[in-house]
Amino acid sequence: MADPTEVDRILELLESRVKRIEEKVYCKLEKLEDGKIAELIFEAQRQLKDAEAKSAAAGTVFKHLKSLDKYLSIEFLERSSSNSNAAADIILSGEDKLKEVALLLEDVDKNKEILDENHLFDVPQWSAKLEPLVQVQIQQLDGASHLNERAEQLLSAYNEIISSLSKQFIQWDNVITQCEIAVCKDKSNDD
Repeated sequence: MADPTEVDRILELLESRVKRIEEKVYCKLEKLEDGKIAELIFEAQRQLKDAEAKSAAAGTVFKHLKSLDKYLSIEFLERSSSNSNAAADIILSGEDKLKEVALLLEDVDKNKEILDENHLFDVPQWSAKLEPLVQVQIQQLDGASHLNERAEQLLSAYNEIISSLSKQFIQWDNVITQCEIAVCKDKSNDD
């Protein structure tokens, strides 16, 4: 176990250090009584906890205090300014694309009245009315397809009949021509 005089010496050393800290922290305030700094710290801590319990926003602020310190530090501001320069370079490199998008957005803004008109909102109503007409058109297209097939069949049959008639006429013409030739030969032989 430590010697009581040594423990007293360590306690005196600690008390003197606490007094120096108190003097540095409260240098502009009146002289504090012994132990007053600890009471002030405990009181401040209690008030902060009460405020945190009463206000959700205060609790959120206390939870994010470290990140707030980080964002408010000089180093972060210097880094963000260099990031701002990089962002400016990126924006300048895409300047043409941004101008094109801006023009397109202006066109959309000009045509906003057209897009907001009531006839566009009536589309579901008109769609319901057009549905029976669409069904009729589909039926008519099916009927037209059937008629086209029937017409093709009739034309094919017509062509076959004309072709066979043409062949028959050609045969008859040949037979008649041969008969005429034979008759001409018989007449020339009779003379």
